[in-house]
Parts: sequence; C-alpha cells; structure tokens
Amino acid sequence: MTKMQQSFNPWLKICTQPRRTIRLLARHNVNYRLIAVCAVLAFRKIFFFLNSTFSLVLRDPSRFQLFVFISALSVKYFALIFPLSIFFEYLYFNLFAASVFFFGKLIKGAGNFKEIRAAIYWTSVPNIGNTFAWIGISLMFFSNVLVRILFNTDILPILAFIYLFVQIFFGVWAFIIRVQAISEVQKFSVWMALLNLLLFFLAVLVIAFAILCAILGTIPRFSDFS
Repeated sequence: MTKMQQSFNPWLKICTQPRRTIRLLARHNVNYRLIAVCAVLAFRKIFFFLNSTFSLVLRDPSRFQLFVFISALSVKYFALIFPLSIFFEYLYFNLFAASVFFFGKLIKGAGNFKEIRAAIYWTSVPNIGNTFAWIGISLMFFSNVLVRILFNTDILPILAFIYLFVQIFFGVWAFIIRVQAISEVQKFSVWMALLNLLLFFLAVLVIAFAILCAILGTIPRFSDFS
C-alpha cells in the first residue's frame, strides 16, 4: 500500500474515480483505512445529533437546558460513546456488505465479501461533505438573528433550501459512485449493480415490514385485501 499512497489518495479519488480507486484498494489492501472511515462517519453522526438538538433550541429557546444537558453528557461520556459509534459503523458496513455479497451471488457476482465491503465503506466518504455543509448552515443560523435585526427579514427558509439541496447532491453523488464501485468488484454492468443493490433494499423493506407487523401484532393476510 505504500507505493499506492505515494501517488494516490483514496479519500479524494473515490469521489471522482470510484472504479480505479476500488480496483487499486482490492489489489493492494482491501481493508485500507476501514476503521478510520468508520471513525470519521461516527464522529459525523455524533456531531449531527448535537447539532439537531441545538436546532431545537433555535426554534424553541425554552429547550436550552435540554441542549446543555445532552451536550454535557456527550462530553462526559465521549470516551464511551465514540468507540461504540465506531463499532456500530463497522457492524453496519459488515452487514451491508454481507447482504450485497449474498444477493450478488444469486445473480453471479464475482466479488468477495471484503471487496464489496471496501466498495461500500469507501463510497460513504462523499457523505462527509454533508458535515461541512451542516457547519456552514449552523453558522448562518447565527447570522440569521443579525439579519432579522438589521433588515427585518428571515433567511431561515433560504438556508433550509440550500441545506436540502446540498444533502440531495451528496446523497446522489454517493449513490452513483457506489453503483460504479459495486459494478467494478462484482464484474457487473451498471444495471446489474443497480439490481444487486435493489435486491438488498427490497430485503431490508421486507424485514422491516415483518418486524413492524410483529410489533403491532397484526400480520396481514392476502384474504384481507380481497
């Protein structure tokens, strides 16, 4: 991996050259920076959670004590929360990869479990861009107070639209490069890679539906729809 590191940066190249990036990772070190990616994404989710509680304060100042309480707990137990978050990210990528590997085999995919896992966790990197967007929007929330005072107007709807657009942009980008990466490791066409992911998502929906029915205690029967 040392030779590759001298001329290749997967953190950036995965966003523009997903096929070549995954090909090199599979060839040199298929587990490259797995824990590092999990750590970055775990920190991102912790940050999003805290920022979400702060957004509640902006809408309802009476919830400020709740924000302080949650923030204090997060700081106090960060040494526990952060490793647990990393573990759950690691578990998520392994379950995701195992499912894609299983359904890929049904349609004659050529990739092994570790190659598919690398394709999945590396194509999550563009979602980190959402974090920077969130930071920028949060800073603009502060400026919104000043704008209201000076110009008697509210820019929150504009900020919400900008953030929604950025979220959609990074989400679509991540999905496109994930399809290409799965296509590379499975030796599929883009359409077959899409089918591989679609089978996974359908399985998740069926399982979620079954769990929901079990919780509610009502399993619908076909006769109920006739």
